[in-house]
Formats: sequence, C-alpha cells, structure tokens
Amino acid sequence: CVDQDRTRMFSLRGARLALGAGRLAQGAVGLPIRATNLISAGNSTQNTMALNVDLATRSFAILSLNNLPRTYGRKKKRKGRGVGSGLGKTAGRGHKGQKARKGNKGLRGRGFEGGQTPMWKRLPKVGFSNNQFKTELGEVNLSRLQRYIDGGKIDPTKIITMKHLSDCGLCTGIKDGVKLLARPTRAEYDKQNDPEFTPIKQPIHIEVTRASKKAIELVERANGLVVTKYHDRIALKLLLKPWSFDHRLPPPRHARPPPKQMAYYTNFENRGYLSPEIQLKLAGKADDVIGEWWDVEKVQKIAPGLPRTET
Repeated sequence: CVDQDRTRMFSLRGARLALGAGRLAQGAVGLPIRATNLISAGNSTQNTMALNVDLATRSFAILSLNNLPRTYGRKKKRKGRGVGSGLGKTAGRGHKGQKARKGNKGLRGRGFEGGQTPMWKRLPKVGFSNNQFKTELGEVNLSRLQRYIDGGKIDPTKIITMKHLSDCGLCTGIKDGVKLLARPTRAEYDKQNDPEFTPIKQPIHIEVTRASKKAIELVERANGLVVTKYHDRIALKLLLKPWSFDHRLPPPRHARPPPKQMAYYTNFENRGYLSPEIQLKLAGKADDVIGEWWDVEKVQKIAPGLPRTET
C-alpha cells in the first residue's frame, strides 16, 4: 500500500508539471488540454487515475472584461444625493477617519511614511545645481522668419522686435528672450557654403537678445542689421505686454546688463547695443561706414567721445 501511494503521488506530480508546460505552450491560443495525455506523459504506471476531463486554459489576451478602462465621457456619479442612489449620506467615503475628510483622496505620494519625517528629508543634501538661474531663450530661424515675411505677417520695413515675433506666432511663450539662428533647411543645406547665399531676401532690422555669428553674417549679407539687446524681466514684460502697466505712471527704466553679460553687449562682434559702432549706426552718424566691417579708429574720428571696446 505504501508503494502504491508513493507511485500515485509521483504520477500526480508528473501530471501537474506536464499540465503547467502544456498551459504555457497551448494557453496562448486557447487549445484544450486533456489530463489523460498529461498523466501518460508523466510516466505514470496507473492509468486508472486518469481524469477524462477537458481542462480548457484561458487565453492571454491584451484586453479582457476585467481590465477594460472606463469609457471617456461616461455618466458621472452623483454622490451625496440621497440614500436611494447608493452613494448618499457618506458618499462612499465611510464613517470618519482621514480618508473621509474634505480635500483628502486617501492617496499618498512616493516617499510618504505615514506622517513622520521621511527618509529623503532626514538625509543631507548632496550636490550643486544652478538650474534656477538658467536663461531660457526662444529660437527663431532665418528661413522661418523669411516665410513669415513672405506671408505678410511681419513688415520688413519696420524694426522687428520680440513683440512682433510673439504677436505673429513665430516665437510664443518668450520667457527670457529670443536667439536668432541660421540653421539651414534641407533645400538650403547645399547652398550654405555659397558666399552669396542668404535666406533673407530683403534688408531687415531686427532686435533680439542673442544672435549666432552665422545669422549675423547672413542678415548683413542682405544689407540688414542685427542688434542684440538685453532685457530683464520687467523690460521684457513692458515690451511684450505694455497694457499690464499703469499708463498714468512713467514706464520703468531699462536696466543695464549684469556684470557677467556686460562684455557680450559691449562687443561689436556680437552686435551688442552698447558697442560704439552700433550706437553710431542707430544714431545715424556712421552713414559712410554702412555695409562695411567698421573700423574702430574710423568710428573714433566720427565720435571721439564714445568709449572704445576691446574685441
């Protein structure tokens, strides 16, 4: 009897192993698995213990009735509108407790430890970051700027400021300023080495926060002018949203660049608005040097009082 029970135990164990293997192999397509075949495959010596029952496995479907999401636009539950609705009185929140209070959904974020100071707050801070002081500049490409000019959204005869770029939709959501770039399109990629090629078809005067050297070169190749000008938060808000200031009061004064950025806006290579060459150009006193690479010595002869910049 002991030997028969032991043999029966091993035969059932082999049947279970074979049943698991069969489910893995045939479960994905939903094929029936017969226990008689599994017991015979498990080297059973007593076939009388076989069960003539079809064990149909469940298919591994991606979607089934138990994991369907709720339909968008479904009927909203009206809680707290009478006992007959099933969600009256306590509105499904139960009696008292933290989860029954107003403004509490019973869900806690990662790292919540029941109200005590979590571990990530008890440990000291490590590392350093300057992300809170980073400057986020919107980007404007010359090719796209020309498309907006051709479409009549921007007037090239007037000074193009960041206000015009924002109003026409070319650069929206300006936070700290705009940078002018000259990234070539696929059609312009082979032409960018041509000394006479420029995506700008007419001379323009544009004022932005920063500009790349290639963008300055292409704009001046079309007899245009690029001026890089610093705007702090108040000056930028005054430029983009002048209606937000009281018109009965004088507008706030334009702040000068901070010391770290002063060298950029006083350098003529960046077309900074504080450089003597750009100031002469904007004042109209350097008509004889328009279109040329301005010489500092020549500028000093025209306006001796202007300071010199070291480039």
